[in-house]
Amino acid sequence: MNRNNLMGLFETQEYISSESHEWDVPLDAKDKIERMVQKYNERAIKMGYNDSILDFDASSLTLRGIFVPKTEKTSWLAKRLEDGRNADLSGDIMRILALCNKVCPYCHSQIPALAKKCEMCGKKLIEKGYIRQDNEVMSQESDMKEFTVEETKEVAQHLKYELFDKPIAAEVPEGVTYYDTVLAFFNDFIAKQKEKPKDDVSMGFTLDFDKMDSADTENIQEDDLRLGVSSFIIQNEFFSWYNDYKPLFEEKVKSGSPQIFIQLAPSDIDLDKYIALCEKYKISYALETGINPMLKFNYKELTFSFNYDAEAAACFFCYVADTLLSVPKDTPVDAFISSDRSKNKAQKEFKKTYSFSAKDYAMGATFLLKDKITGK
Repeated sequence: MNRNNLMGLFETQEYISSESHEWDVPLDAKDKIERMVQKYNERAIKMGYNDSILDFDASSLTLRGIFVPKTEKTSWLAKRLEDGRNADLSGDIMRILALCNKVCPYCHSQIPALAKKCEMCGKKLIEKGYIRQDNEVMSQESDMKEFTVEETKEVAQHLKYELFDKPIAAEVPEGVTYYDTVLAFFNDFIAKQKEKPKDDVSMGFTLDFDKMDSADTENIQEDDLRLGVSSFIIQNEFFSWYNDYKPLFEEKVKSGSPQIFIQLAPSDIDLDKYIALCEKYKISYALETGINPMLKFNYKELTFSFNYDAEAAACFFCYVADTLLSVPKDTPVDAFISSDRSKNKAQKEFKKTYSFSAKDYAMGATFLLKDKITGK
């Protein structure tokens, strides 16, 4: 089986959550799959996914089940953590299905459970992330056209750039107390790239629980405005879903110089306000629009480029946090910087899963918050 014909993580998540499925278990993999299913079910129950239990019938060598992803959270940070848990359990099921088979609905041949196309009859079972059901592909092409934009420099169907030579530092709003802390972290972010020039480096901001009362940390709600500092995702490269999984601002990324790229969540940000901000302060940006390949909703995503100007990036952070996200001026800010893989590996993982670092970021934020609260 050609590896390119096997589903990635989020194609698998869509497949196993579309309806209840039945798979055939090879006799020589029976014991291993039985152990894997037992371990998965224990984790699923512990994490509250009681509707996602798998049923393994050892006598008939049949595995049945459906995965029901959680969609309960409303705040951006909580949703990212929820997405991370969904992806985590989906990954467990994907590893189980990698050992199983299924019956092609067209020619009834035995094929790998994760196959996107039957190699016997040539029929496609999944197309561009859309599960093929009742001989029809669920197409959202009309929705995609809704977000077509007039492009300054077009490099893909749903991607445009607006480029400026050098960003101008925005005014730091009066009374903001966290500017120096944020600037120090951006300088550390640049230093980490100089230390590891071939690595994919990311940074996320969170609250500094060490500077908060214990009672305050225990009572934080999902809609706490201070959590707005976690809306900034900072990396030295982001990839494009619609431009062959290549890095955005590819020339800058390949130049070898440290880079600061920022994305903001949630994805339904007021584009006009942020684009006007970019025009005013000469901030280069990439605007990508289309359909999220994991969750199948229309999305608009802005990526801001600051070259290696830590001051401009820190000023942008403070201006947006205060003016557009209403983060309190005295919010205690902390951050974490990660560089655990090469740029090449990061691109390969993005291409494979369609969701670069979403799980990593969610899990990283989970561990950081847990460590801050428990003191471990």
